[in-house]
Amino acid sequence: MPWVVSPTRRLDDIRQMTPHHDSLRAIVWSSTSRFSRVGYSKNPTANTPDTDCRVWKNALSWGKLSLLEAQRSRHVQRGCQMIAVASSTRTAGFWSAVAATALSLTYVVGQIAEWLGWLGSRGGPESVSTPLGILVLLTPSLFLGPAFVVVMASIHEMTSVEKRVWSLSALAFAVAYVVLIGMNYFVQLTLVGPRMARGDTAGIEMFVFVPFTSFLYAVDILGYSFMSVATLLAGLTFSGGGLRRVVRWCLVANGLLLPFLALQMYYHSLIWFASLWAVTFPGAMWSLALLFRRLPREPLDSLPAPGDQLAARA
Repeated sequence: MPWVVSPTRRLDDIRQMTPHHDSLRAIVWSSTSRFSRVGYSKNPTANTPDTDCRVWKNALSWGKLSLLEAQRSRHVQRGCQMIAVASSTRTAGFWSAVAATALSLTYVVGQIAEWLGWLGSRGGPESVSTPLGILVLLTPSLFLGPAFVVVMASIHEMTSVEKRVWSLSALAFAVAYVVLIGMNYFVQLTLVGPRMARGDTAGIEMFVFVPFTSFLYAVDILGYSFMSVATLLAGLTFSGGGLRRVVRWCLVANGLLLPFLALQMYYHSLIWFASLWAVTFPGAMWSLALLFRRLPREPLDSLPAPGDQLAARA
């Protein structure tokens, strides 16, 4: 049986049973799944001394303490910020964030070309897209939805228990977003675009995507409003400095675009402020990709057993 550390064990006992080293990573074990190596960051507002924080990191590393026990432990909760990420979560999070970055930038380039009139429209934000414009703009947008949902699901999986209400809410709004824009863009690509290319729009006038005045434009901005809410809530799950701070601020900045998106049907000029999405969203997705990429990947079984390490030190 591997050595198990109980969260109720006295800290002095754990000090005697664990070696003192400066590692900021530990291994945790769950009865239902095995996790990758875990990263920690010091909570600047914590009341637990640095020594206690190091000891508990060592205790987690040398004994296979369950994730639930560790999160319930007051030493871990107050002294360290712990994140356990499965290898599948790390992989799915990284590649979905990369895909979301690439797809959003592809859309941005297409939107600039559309506003400049390079795709056959009159140009500007109020012009109706041509069939070519619909194809260029909405194809990457259609695939962006599922990628964004996987990103939010990955964030939820890496979020600690006390903040999971925010990550789960973010995932719910992301699902609402993908349902709305998926229905909208699929209709545009499979019904409206081909009919416009044939010059036959009789009977589908209600589904033509006209900025600021059409039914499906209202559905579109509702969907992106839900995306903003999702990123705002997801930003609440990140704390600390460095790359995590960049992720937090990019997500929150994208979330703060909510009123400029939701009120466009009443105030058309808000679209220029909402255009900051072209910076905040790709920035958030790329920083998330870097964060997932930098999560350590060593599997639990690759480390020697605690008893072997202690015997070697003796």
